[in-house]
Amino acid sequence: MEIGKDRAAELKRLFRIFKTVTQMMSDRGYFVTSDFRDMRFEEFEERFKDKDARQGMSMPYMKRENDQQKVYVFFSQTTAKFGKEDLKLKLNQMTDNGATSGIIILQGESNVNVADYEKEYKLEFFKEEELLVNITEHELVPQHLLITEEEKKELLKRYKLKEQQLPKILVTDPVARYYGLSRGDVVKIIRESETAGKYVTYRYVS
Repeated sequence: MEIGKDRAAELKRLFRIFKTVTQMMSDRGYFVTSDFRDMRFEEFEERFKDKDARQGMSMPYMKRENDQQKVYVFFSQTTAKFGKEDLKLKLNQMTDNGATSGIIILQGESNVNVADYEKEYKLEFFKEEELLVNITEHELVPQHLLITEEEKKELLKRYKLKEQQLPKILVTDPVARYYGLSRGDVVKIIRESETAGKYVTYRYVS
């Protein structure tokens, strides 16, 4: 059965967002199945042409090295302002799936204050339009790698620095948000250099 032009355009838009999300989760160290990672639009269209795509794209992801560490990615189905009652349903789903982290992708606005829930959950909000393009694939965005606590200690010891003395990257920076960085994290940034080959710097997330 053929679908209308508006529905086809909407599916193409959602497919772009879906590809960014699966790449983002993979870059964060979560397991992404090959059928999702390599999915072509034709397969996506066939899967969701008669279904609610946003509901079908909502799912938990597990860390590659620790399958007990999960994050649930939700595509909000409401076009109205996302509120506390909407979030309550998502938190229940997270709990049922053993996840304390959630990423909620909105069609519209939200009036939820994330700080009200930060003691129990790590919540992130994105708007759909923010994920139409994977910003890390832009040629001007260098590679960012989150270093471990042990690596951070070695770095600070080597240069005799306190972490706050490192150059800063804001937690609200689009790249920091893409990687899910938290305040206190340190990222290694690798830039290509015509003279040095690779140029490495570090940033403290503030």
